[in-house]
Amino acid sequence: MQPNLSLYWISGSPPSWRVMLTLAVKKLSYQSILLDASKKEQKQADYLNLNPRGTVPTLVIDDKSVRESLAIIRVLELIQPEPALFGRNWQETAQIDQWIEEFNHFFGKESAFIARSLFRRQIEVQREQLANSISVFQKELDIYLETLESGQPYVCGDNLTAADLILFPVVMWLERAFFQNPQHSHELGLTSLLETYKPLKDWAERIKTIDGYENTYPPHWKVNN
Repeated sequence: MQPNLSLYWISGSPPSWRVMLTLAVKKLSYQSILLDASKKEQKQADYLNLNPRGTVPTLVIDDKSVRESLAIIRVLELIQPEPALFGRNWQETAQIDQWIEEFNHFFGKESAFIARSLFRRQIEVQREQLANSISVFQKELDIYLETLESGQPYVCGDNLTAADLILFPVVMWLERAFFQNPQHSHELGLTSLLETYKPLKDWAERIKTIDGYENTYPPHWKVNN
C-alpha cells in the first residue's frame, strides 16, 4: 500500500510540474494543494513549517515533508519503482544522472534567466547578460536536438526517464515566455522551440501522451491561453 501523499505546488512552476508528471507516470494518488503565488501563500507560516525555504514543490509523505523536486522524484522512485525513471543498470543511471547535473548547470540555468527576463520585460537592462545566456542555451539545445534527431525517442535513449520529465516543463515554460512576448523574443533571435525544431516537437508530443498529463497542465495557462 502506498503512503499518503500530499503535494504543495504552484501553477506554471517547472519544478512542480516535473513532480506532477512523475506522480502521473508512477500512477500514484495524492492530495493536490495548489498555492496562490499572487498571495505569496508559499511564504506564509503554515507552509514554512513544512518547507522553511518557502519554495515549491513540497511533498508530504504521511507526516514527513520532502522539498526540492529532484529529491522528491528520487523518493517517488523508491515508493513506486516502476516504471524505472533512473535506469535499470549503472550505465543507464550514470547517463541519466550526469544529464540532469549538466542540465541544471547549463540549459536549465540559462533558460530560467531567459524566461524570467521575458516575463518581467527586463530585456534592455539585461541585454548583454541575455546574449551570453542565449549563446549557452543554444549550444545545449543543439546537443539535445542532435540526440533526438538520431532517432531515439527520449533524451537518454529508448525509454522515458527522469531527464525527460525535468526537461519538458522548462521547454513548455520557454514556449509560454515566447508566446507572451513575441516582439522581445524576436529581437533576441528567439522563436518557438516546438514550431522550429520538429524532433523536439515530436518528443514533446510523446510526453503529452502520459496517462493523466492533462491533470498536470498548469491551470492558469488554460485560462490565459
